[in-house]
Amino acid sequence: MLARVRGRRYGRPVTIASTPTSWEFATELAEPLWSDLCWSGRQPSNDEADLRAGWHLDDRATQWQAGLETAYADLADFATAGAVPQGGPYPLVVEHDPTLEPEEHRIVVEAAQCTVSSGGPEGIRRAVFWLEDMMRARRGPFLPLGEHRRTPVITTRISRCFFGPINRPPANRDELLDDVDYYPEQYLNRLAHEGVNGLWMTIRLRDLVPTDWSGPVNGDPERRLTKLRRTVEACARYGIKIFLFCIDPAAFGDGPEYLVPSAGLAAHPEFGGHRSETFTAFCTNSEPGRAYVVETLGRIFSEVPGLGGLIDITIGERPTHCWSDVWSGKPINCPRCGPAGVGPSFAAHLRALRDGVRAGNPEARVISWMYCPYGPERGPYVGAGMADLLTEIAQHTPEGVTVQVNMESTGTTTQLEREFQVLDYSLAWVGPSEIFDRVSQAVAGAGAEMGAKLQVGCSHEVATVPYVPVPGNLYRKYTELHACGVSEVMQCWYFGNAPGPMTTAAGRLSFAPLPAAEADFLTELAAPDWGPDAPAMVGAWQQFREAYARFPATLPFSWFGPVHDAIMWPWHLDPVDEPIAPSWQLGWWPSGDRVGECFAPGYSFAEIDALVTSIAAQWADGWRQIASLVEKYARDRRRLLDLGVAEAMTLQWASAARTLRFHHVREQLARGERDGDRGAALDELAALVDAERGDTLRLADLAEIDSRLGFHSEAEGHKYHPAGLRQRHELLGEVAEGLARLRERLDDEELWPGWATPSAHDQTVVLATTAESATHQGIGDGVWSVWRDGADLCLRADVPASGDAADDTITFFVEARRLWPAVPFSVSRSGEAWTRSQLLPPSQRWQGTATDVGGHWQAEVRIPLEILRAPGMATRYGFRMNVVHRTDAQSVAWINQAEPLRRRLCFDDSNPANLGWVVPEAAGSPGVG
Repeated sequence: MLARVRGRRYGRPVTIASTPTSWEFATELAEPLWSDLCWSGRQPSNDEADLRAGWHLDDRATQWQAGLETAYADLADFATAGAVPQGGPYPLVVEHDPTLEPEEHRIVVEAAQCTVSSGGPEGIRRAVFWLEDMMRARRGPFLPLGEHRRTPVITTRISRCFFGPINRPPANRDELLDDVDYYPEQYLNRLAHEGVNGLWMTIRLRDLVPTDWSGPVNGDPERRLTKLRRTVEACARYGIKIFLFCIDPAAFGDGPEYLVPSAGLAAHPEFGGHRSETFTAFCTNSEPGRAYVVETLGRIFSEVPGLGGLIDITIGERPTHCWSDVWSGKPINCPRCGPAGVGPSFAAHLRALRDGVRAGNPEARVISWMYCPYGPERGPYVGAGMADLLTEIAQHTPEGVTVQVNMESTGTTTQLEREFQVLDYSLAWVGPSEIFDRVSQAVAGAGAEMGAKLQVGCSHEVATVPYVPVPGNLYRKYTELHACGVSEVMQCWYFGNAPGPMTTAAGRLSFAPLPAAEADFLTELAAPDWGPDAPAMVGAWQQFREAYARFPATLPFSWFGPVHDAIMWPWHLDPVDEPIAPSWQLGWWPSGDRVGECFAPGYSFAEIDALVTSIAAQWADGWRQIASLVEKYARDRRRLLDLGVAEAMTLQWASAARTLRFHHVREQLARGERDGDRGAALDELAALVDAERGDTLRLADLAEIDSRLGFHSEAEGHKYHPAGLRQRHELLGEVAEGLARLRERLDDEELWPGWATPSAHDQTVVLATTAESATHQGIGDGVWSVWRDGADLCLRADVPASGDAADDTITFFVEARRLWPAVPFSVSRSGEAWTRSQLLPPSQRWQGTATDVGGHWQAEVRIPLEILRAPGMATRYGFRMNVVHRTDAQSVAWINQAEPLRRRLCFDDSNPANLGWVVPEAAGSPGVG
């Protein structure tokens, strides 16, 4: 099926194949875990117990038999797959040892018997799976003699269904309202083998327990509860608990669907707390608010016995309780929570959550997720203020609550001899961040428990493969988690949860002792699956890890970057100035040629080109170490799929590098940087197109074999797929034809007139060399000017004062060169200056000031040209920009002609069509570079 999709407003329509609606991998996840083990038939060594004649289970911990039914059944299936007689002479003794922790387990292997001991049934489950792995690593029914012991450090390990509905827009699919079984027995068996003992699903409190004030009921609450009970019971058979994830209690307002309609607040004003322009928080520091939370959670956790707990984002996402709104930078005006302060108010909120959950199930856990991928851009919590805020909250954590913080968010790393900030989730950077470290110390001081949010399988960096095979990074991360006293890990967001070696690695690394060296751990991890080929796989993993560690440390490269699905992007030989689409959603325009949106101004074109090319090359080196295994494992589907994931990542990195290089060379041609070398440049573009076409078809073949490839769990569909890839191969053929036509115009002065320099209809202003020589341009009833002062770009606006000083703002949008994002530099009349922290690292300093001039005010910014990473922007080529004055009453701009774009994170609704040109003073007129 084909869907005709038009690029935003430029160029011709692009027809793309629709994403597949059936997912074969979901069926495969339900298939039996064990098939023919194909053991080698070798003889045992002197340090091994021989189980070839078969074993029998001597269960002396009969009180746990019901809870271990699935583990014992799995062991029987394992014996059948290995052609080992059941009921054989070798005894596997299971014992209860009250001196051991519930999940701690000890295995003593002797020639005559093996004894498995634990303080609880889940320890026995872990030991049974460990025995299986020991035999798999030895390619036969043999166990290493001696005593083996593991103690849990991270006792709660929470993942999520790989293909479950996310219960969010645009699809708004709710797994509790359909009849699909998202947790078939053998899928749960896989997860249990990989150490997962918790799964989270998204709910809203008012969908499970509706009230007369919480708005229209979406679906049948009792149907939800009934399916939730079935799910809890099914997962419990495999030692897995269900955790409810929510962002509740929701604030009141008449905007986004996640708010409770304002009519509810009108009916119950006693619930109201902090008020902003767009919502009113739900105050849990009031007795009515607390009572609602306690009663609602108590009812849910009593009506669904066996729930593992509640995960609630308590700060950093949507508005809920009064202190959840810190991003606005304005004081908390709730008469209770404002004077009480953040620590005591937060503690009251957490006690309400805890008491409600415990009222229904005293064993259930409450996890307060402080999700702060980056700090606010203005207000008292900018920069170090966010760390101070979260630390103070952590210090007031009440008993019985686990504080969960993103492990890497706001961490700093160095690339290209510059400091970058790591935002949101990162599998490439080890961490922990300073915030995580400080909060973990504060939690320990409060006597509470520490949890970590990280991505085990894959992250926003690339989420179109089921996992990124870099287990060495997990070894390094979990070593740090052990040191920080972490007892709970939420291993994924909507993505990063597919079964495979990364989830297996996380499960093993949750126990002590850790292997002494990373290489030892990788060998232990690879041995069960790869046997004698484990050294080759370990070598490839090490190459992949070293390459992946250089992942560009700027958030847009994760959220919008080409590694996800550039191999499906159209390539535009002729510039079209179209933006790129978010990686985590479907239904957007096909990504265009504004590739700088994913890396600038953190990196220059030359830097990102070289960096990604080097990553792609090293990843390919790792792939070559194991490529020959494809033929050897041609009849072992699971190993073949693992190899396919590694090759798919090789192709995706290569495509990302070529996509960036293609546009870099195209821009060099457009800007006259290859004037003496145009023929060679076209040859390079032709070679890039040819290589891209070949890899596109190869990935289509891999995706036919493995339907997980291209699937993005948060998008709830495929970002690339076989039909789309084969169609894209044809589109690239059109680009090749365009190159042939372009060769006929190599002598033209400009290959694309009006692209690298202004066209006749573009509005322009000259970049002056002093403030005094700068010309004034109109902006509503005010004026603005631009000049260069040495290595700094200077901008000034003089506008009438209006309304609240904090909301009377001037924003200078600077597009340092074509394809770059237009970075907003904002100044308020109250004197605050900020930009988007997702685009500019905190180490990149600029200045913004506000001056009152009597009825008017002046905003002035000084931007070091170096931080814009666009060499020559102010000396030869010029650049584009706009100036916008916003007040309570209106918004006026220098250039205001095109409608806003659909809002995107990082870029808001900024439209590149709303930009005029700033040309160097030496040029003197439009059209001259």
